[in-house]
Amino acid sequence: MAVSLIRIDDRLIHGQVIQGWVKHLDIKRIVVCNDEAASDETRRALLEMAVPAEVGINILSVTLAVQASQEARFTKEDVLFLFTVPQDCLRFLRLGDRLNRSMWAPCDSRPGKNMFWKRFTLNDEEVLA
Repeated sequence: MAVSLIRIDDRLIHGQVIQGWVKHLDIKRIVVCNDEAASDETRRALLEMAVPAEVGINILSVTLAVQASQEARFTKEDVLFLFTVPQDCLRFLRLGDRLNRSMWAPCDSRPGKNMFWKRFTLNDEEVLA
């Protein structure tokens, strides 16, 4: 598997991801690793609509994303793995996958979050992860 980028971004798929990273790194497939999105048909449909036709998309639970990665289902593609929270990314690692390159997206201030850097906030649970 040619993992081009792992991104932690609570917004998942949006303009910067598609216009910036997908085009810049010539990403061929996006794998959304999120238990809630994987089990929500409406959210899945919205995420799928946000991706250009030439880019494949999988919306998987974290456990299934690890399995797919270990089974080398994406070996011939440049893949972007997207996580909403650091805890899911850590769980992905603990379940047995490796990350070559990761990026944390700016996370704007929300209730219960503390500012660590400009436009980068984490809650207590995310800090512990």
